[in-house]
Amino acid sequence: IQTFGWAPIRIAMGVSCILLWDPPEGLDVNLGIESLRKRTEILGAKLCGSWAVDCESYQSSQYVANPAQMVHILHCTEYPRSTFAVMDSGNCLVADLSFDIIMSHLKGFYAVRKGLKFEAKGYKYEAQRHIIKFGIVTNHRRIVVEVEDKQAVNMAESWESLTQFVGGFLHRSQPIPLPLTTTMTQSAKEQSAVDSMVQYARIFGQLKKAT
Repeated sequence: IQTFGWAPIRIAMGVSCILLWDPPEGLDVNLGIESLRKRTEILGAKLCGSWAVDCESYQSSQYVANPAQMVHILHCTEYPRSTFAVMDSGNCLVADLSFDIIMSHLKGFYAVRKGLKFEAKGYKYEAQRHIIKFGIVTNHRRIVVEVEDKQAVNMAESWESLTQFVGGFLHRSQPIPLPLTTTMTQSAKEQSAVDSMVQYARIFGQLKKAT
């Protein structure tokens, strides 16, 4: 992990699994969201708010790197004071919001890629040891689901049990992404917000390739 400022910014959390979900045949995106709400409430989960993640991508100029490299700038309502800059390699820089101002002054070195702006937002539920979030990627009309095990701290050790819960919650055969191996989890053995933001960047990258 890379950091900005005098010391690493670490935002601890449980282990999260984030994936795109296709509603059952015959359901559109809105009905799919309603289906997830009903499933979540059957688990006894309580609605505890909303959430949103946005992402904008920048491409480096020839003066920075050749071939060009991408930097994905993410913000999340769960961490309102932080900016996450995710590289295609999976490395992530965490900074306060002043980093956005810095990027705006680097137009000669990093340019905004048009058409690569994403926003996902939706509902947040809490059920015993799990936090369940789901919502719509607004400009692509796809559903994204995040399930966090609040009691887990190590992705490698808890990924299998977490994905079993995710599979049962979604009630259908669902491809589960592999755990990350390039971020804080690998080096510190503890989950952090970085791991979730890298997963969101990976999700948005999948949508970019599909267009």
